[in-house]
Amino acid sequence: MDNINLEMLVAVEQLIDKPEDVFEIVEKYEKAVILKNNKPSYVLTKYKESDRSVSNKRVIAPSYTLHEAMQIVLSEQPNKTMRAVDLADEIYNRGLYRKKDGTKAKVNQIRARSENYTNMFEVQSPNIIKLK
Repeated sequence: MDNINLEMLVAVEQLIDKPEDVFEIVEKYEKAVILKNNKPSYVLTKYKESDRSVSNKRVIAPSYTLHEAMQIVLSEQPNKTMRAVDLADEIYNRGLYRKKDGTKAKVNQIRARSENYTNMFEVQSPNIIKLK
């Protein structure tokens, strides 16, 4: 993201309580960064006529199943092993798999998939998954 002025940072509560103040910031700086739990979560940008072509671009959703995404990430590890929580985070951060609601797979889903695909994965301890 390009330069961020501190005045562009807005708490999500301010967006809810005083949206007109947030829109003034967007008018002035052409964007506002919305903070949720003191972390940047959203960027509200001013529409420009030159941005019209954006609507013609297609957003491609991840096309891997969870076990395929697990294979990809684990195959890149030196010992083909990861903690389930780290595996879930890496899959989500790389955009390889998302649940239907757009959230990341939970650790219990990673474990369940590992136990269902015993020909591909080995559960070495309650939280360690290894690619065979």
